[in-house]
Amino acid sequence: MWHSEFLYGSRWYAMSEPERGTEEDLPGPGSPRRGDRDAQGGVPLEAEFAAKHASADAAVVADAAVASQAAAEGALATAALVAQRAKVATAAAVAAAAVSAAEAAASAAEAVEEEAIARAIQAAAAAVLALEAVAAEHAPDGDDDAAGRAAAVVAAIVAAEVIASESTTAAAAGAVAVAVNEAAEAAASAAWRAAMIVEREAAEAARASRESVEASATTVAAADVVVESTRRVANLAARLRIVTALRDSEQRFRVTFDNSAVGMMLVSLEPERAGRLLRVNPALRVITGHSDDELLQRSLIDLFRPGDRREQAAQFSSLARGAVSAYKAHALWTHASGRDLWVNASLHAIREEHARPAYAVCQVEDTTERRRAENSLRRREERFRLAFDNAITGMAFLTADGSLHKVNNALSAFLGRSERELLDHRLESLAASESDQVSMRAGIAALITGEVTSYQAEHSFAHGDGRVVWGLISGTLEQEAGEHPDYLVLQIRDITARKEAESLLAHQAMHDELTGLPNRTLLADHLSAACRRARAGTQLAVLFLDIDDFKEINDSLGHLAGDDVLVEVAARLRQHVRGDDFAARLGGDEFVVVCEGLQDQAAIQEVVERICSALSLPMAVGPTELHLSVSVGVNIAAAPADPAGLLRGADTAMYEAKANGKDRFEIYDEQMTVRATRHVTVGGELAHALEREELRLHYQPAYDMRTGVITGVEALLRWEHPTRGMLAPREFLDVAEGRRMMIAIGAWILAAAVEQAGRWHRAFGERSPDMWVNIAGQQLGRRHLIGVVEDVLASNGLPAGKLGLEITERQLLGREDSVQGDLSSLRDLGLRLAIDDFGTGFASYEYLRRFAFDVIKIDRSFVGGLGRERTDTAVTTSIIALGRSLDLIVVAEGVETTAQYKLLQGLSCDLAQGYLMQRPAPAEEITALLVSAVGYSGA
Repeated sequence: MWHSEFLYGSRWYAMSEPERGTEEDLPGPGSPRRGDRDAQGGVPLEAEFAAKHASADAAVVADAAVASQAAAEGALATAALVAQRAKVATAAAVAAAAVSAAEAAASAAEAVEEEAIARAIQAAAAAVLALEAVAAEHAPDGDDDAAGRAAAVVAAIVAAEVIASESTTAAAAGAVAVAVNEAAEAAASAAWRAAMIVEREAAEAARASRESVEASATTVAAADVVVESTRRVANLAARLRIVTALRDSEQRFRVTFDNSAVGMMLVSLEPERAGRLLRVNPALRVITGHSDDELLQRSLIDLFRPGDRREQAAQFSSLARGAVSAYKAHALWTHASGRDLWVNASLHAIREEHARPAYAVCQVEDTTERRRAENSLRRREERFRLAFDNAITGMAFLTADGSLHKVNNALSAFLGRSERELLDHRLESLAASESDQVSMRAGIAALITGEVTSYQAEHSFAHGDGRVVWGLISGTLEQEAGEHPDYLVLQIRDITARKEAESLLAHQAMHDELTGLPNRTLLADHLSAACRRARAGTQLAVLFLDIDDFKEINDSLGHLAGDDVLVEVAARLRQHVRGDDFAARLGGDEFVVVCEGLQDQAAIQEVVERICSALSLPMAVGPTELHLSVSVGVNIAAAPADPAGLLRGADTAMYEAKANGKDRFEIYDEQMTVRATRHVTVGGELAHALEREELRLHYQPAYDMRTGVITGVEALLRWEHPTRGMLAPREFLDVAEGRRMMIAIGAWILAAAVEQAGRWHRAFGERSPDMWVNIAGQQLGRRHLIGVVEDVLASNGLPAGKLGLEITERQLLGREDSVQGDLSSLRDLGLRLAIDDFGTGFASYEYLRRFAFDVIKIDRSFVGGLGRERTDTAVTTSIIALGRSLDLIVVAEGVETTAQYKLLQGLSCDLAQGYLMQRPAPAEEITALLVSAVGYSGA
């Protein structure tokens, strides 16, 4: 009994043949394969295996050939005898052909190697061709078809399978076996036919002929030998086909094994050699970096790291015992270079029917790069996850429909909502306004459809606590090439602080920092829009407000108190303007109110009076209670209107209100522009009058009404204009008052007047007249007037008692505290003080109580009505009486008639000043007057 194993695909097959060999003749489970070495001679075991196969095959073929040759020789002898007796040529031809076939089979048995078998095939082919030729030449009547078919079959098989193709040794041997089988069958068939013919002819020729009978018996025996030989040849052919299949299977396995891109090895499962590597392929050598010899000296377990060997040995043991048929291992090996090598190893046991497995096929895949890539990807994903979760910038993944799929901690904190609250919501649903929702939805849709490749925009969001926050969204689309978009990646940076700063800056750019009211820029925008909105049938009014004497508040109470006043004024404006009115601060103490949709002037007047009443209410600034007043200029226009012209006209009307006594409002007309133009023109020319020495002083004497003696003179300003001639104060002084130039003009007047007074004092001694100089309001309260007075007195040698300063009641209004120091210091120097225009204000008597004046000057308006107007007469009488009771000198200004003079004398007025006695004149005229006057002649 012998058996042989072969691998076909992934399964092992076995075949058996009872005719030849023993179990030791062919390799069984556990036998060495190619590449292994035996213990004695070191001959490759696969070569030994192939030799044994060839030897067995050759023995079988040789036996069959001998038998066929013997049978053929017997058949030939018998056929020759029959031919001699019966003249049957076919039997002889058949016998000869059988002998040729047997000889070819013998040659094939001797030719084991591929070239020898090829020669045997050629010999067999020649024999077949000879058989065909003989059969065709000697075929008896009626028998040529059978011989021809047999010959044709043999020829076709040989020609198609052998001669026309380059077959392997095994295929060639199989083809020879088939050819021999077919030839033997043809020979047997012909022999049987020949025997029948001979027997029939012998019976007919000489039924009693013993020779014929013997010859017939001999032919039958020969035919039996041929049949037996044919059976054995058929068995041989079957065995040859199995050997051929085995060799083909092994060839396919060898090709697959050697050329596989996956590392492969055969591992022994035999107890005495368990785990021994029997065979390895080139791919495994590449994977491990070891040669065949290095690998075949190891066991499978040796390839694993020491820490993994116990577990791997246990699994391999289960496979060797047959407990499992396969297992997989993912482990770390060491490459020949020393580097780490990650592999996936799959082992499958190969077994016969119900037998213990003898081999295992192991496939090895190098996963180092894949694992490295996976680890790298995993690390990148981990880094991304950490970066995503811990980023200070809000981040989110959106699905293709715009829903939030994943958000990080920063985004949750930015929106004041948990991740659970945010997920599966559309991003635009979190916008704080409808416009942001629409804009955000359109931007994301454009990104998804591919209209844009990136999206960036600023949007407001509703925070969880109800406030509005701002985010800068930057979005990109993530998708595979040509695929539908997978998701959107958004970064949302918190720009709330920046937006609030921008809003604050925008507000500051458009609003007054102190009061919070709109500033000039925003006023211009609003006024332009109001002019565009103005419609026929309604009026647009601009109110220009200026706080009266606000400078005195700053000077006396300080700028912080002034700021408090401005803030309070702004608050009252907000409270008392109409809902649609627009209030703004231009700067300083100037405010503007724009009123739209007014029906008539009465409605405008009602708005102005309401504002003025609100601002005139007592106002507490620290410990001081103030009573403010404002001068208001109103400019009214119907549609269409010019914004700049409206504001300019209101400003002009405000100055008109100032000029008309303050605490009032004036409605703009064109004459105001004429007057305003005069202010600008005159102010520009007057600014250069000092530089060009165009200012002059005229002097008007004051007479003692008891003696008629000149006791003093008042310095009066004149302007010698280069084109208009000598101008009186009424033509320009109103322009200078309230401007800084008045300080310089006042200083010049004081210096020039004291200089002239010094001359007179040096000329006339103590009998020289006192010099009275009007002090501008800007000169008071600045703490520098005392120094100026001291300097001019010293430089001109004028005693302080010869200088008097006149201050109007209007200059004291609201500035009592700020000027108190200056007035006291002037008194301390020895100067005398006069209150001018007494009786024209509301606090004249209060000022007399608070300040130590020496002189009261009755305003010319009361003197002019003396004796004619009851009120003027009564006021004048009262002032003179008040002065005498307070021991003050009373001076009547503007005395122009003798009647006035006599009435004043009758009222015991002290001094008189006016055109009746002397018009203002240059110093030369007054000097001449002094020289000629009584009491001065001897000077």
